[in-house]
Amino acid sequence: MLEVGSWKKQWASGFRLWRFPASSLPGPPTTHLWAGAGQLPASNLMYAVTKVISFCYGHRLLNYQGKCRFLHGHNGRAEIELSAKELDRLGMVEDFTKIKRAIQGWIDTELDHKMMLCRKDPVVPLLQKLNEPLYLVDDNPTAENLAKLLYTQTKRMGFPVTSVRLWETDSSFALYAPASPARRHGSSALRRPARTQPPPAPASLLGRAPTERRSARGRRRRRLPPASPSA
Repeated sequence: MLEVGSWKKQWASGFRLWRFPASSLPGPPTTHLWAGAGQLPASNLMYAVTKVISFCYGHRLLNYQGKCRFLHGHNGRAEIELSAKELDRLGMVEDFTKIKRAIQGWIDTELDHKMMLCRKDPVVPLLQKLNEPLYLVDDNPTAENLAKLLYTQTKRMGFPVTSVRLWETDSSFALYAPASPARRHGSSALRRPARTQPPPAPASLLGRAPTERRSARGRRRRRLPPASPSA
């Protein structure tokens, strides 16, 4: 298990290990771990692991005016996050081998190198006659609905899934995380707690001009030049 203790930061309410993109973490890019406190109550302290699964699929969108109304394909990447309040007897949220065997096995069988189409798509009967591999859904096969599909299937398998992020391209992804308040409020990671105003630095460190000083009460008082001798 990868520990990202080098990013540990202490706040008044506890410790937090910040979650970083997999590409910025040392070690295998397919797994990473975060644990947090401070933003969440102690009872919601959680560990989470993420399994990244790559696969290829095709689709097209109905009632859409852009290029995606045509049949086309994607090199998709799913990031499936599992969470738990406590680790098991082996110190894990879930064994990555078990995740890969179950979830990636289902993706390889049902989605990989298949056309994901709405059942109402008029092209479905033609592709079925040609024995093309299809995966039919009730809704428009958008990245959002595919992320929800993967979440639902992972849940059915008994895994403690909390979110699924589906990358349709290298710059676009859809996130489905129904039980995560932090994500519902517009962030894919926990928000940082508000920082308090730091105490003022000592005057010796501020490089203040010699003509300026502070009185005992903290008010600035400018040192006046000596009075000129009277004529």
